[in-house]
Amino acid sequence: MDSAYIARVKIAHATNAATKKLIVLDLNGTLFARVIRATVPPVLRPGLSNFLDYVLRHFDVMVWSTMVPKSTAFYVERSFTPEQRNRLLSVWDRDVLNLLPSQYEQKSVTTHKDLRLVWSDTDLRKFAPTPDGWSQDNTILIDDSYSKGELQPFNQILVPTFRPDNTQDHVLDDVIHVLQELQNVPNVSHYLWKRKFSRQNSK
Repeated sequence: MDSAYIARVKIAHATNAATKKLIVLDLNGTLFARVIRATVPPVLRPGLSNFLDYVLRHFDVMVWSTMVPKSTAFYVERSFTPEQRNRLLSVWDRDVLNLLPSQYEQKSVTTHKDLRLVWSDTDLRKFAPTPDGWSQDNTILIDDSYSKGELQPFNQILVPTFRPDNTQDHVLDDVIHVLQELQNVPNVSHYLWKRKFSRQNSK
């Protein structure tokens, strides 16, 4: 984490008013469980359709997967309806992770989703609610891997990895409740920082 990020985390009202938020969605482990063969449709997390309808109605949404482009496209097609896919701002994949050629094919390599790449992207900036663009004030990463959001941890909602045998999984309903809290806050990173700190102290 860089010092500028930490400094802004501690500011409750980093902007003058709350604005529309950008959700960066992970795929495998977050929205569904991938089966062994890449050509077989995934097992969708319970409540996925309702969750996607909710976030697409109230937020701007993009996908960022660490899978290769072909796999990412395959799973987006099988977990989003055509209408839902049409409402996505963008779909990013492994090509955006800035991996070395030797790392690209390694499944075990630790990867990070550096949200600064999102914030500096000129195409995504066109959809931002203010001239300042997307930032830690208005961006939410939803992912089941801590390491993916490690560079900007207070912009991440960390969810348990979905297991296909867990028929009682209600995680996406819980995430909706958190997003309802975040919808009208002026600084996402400050809110999630305070929320994490409060939960740690309550244990």
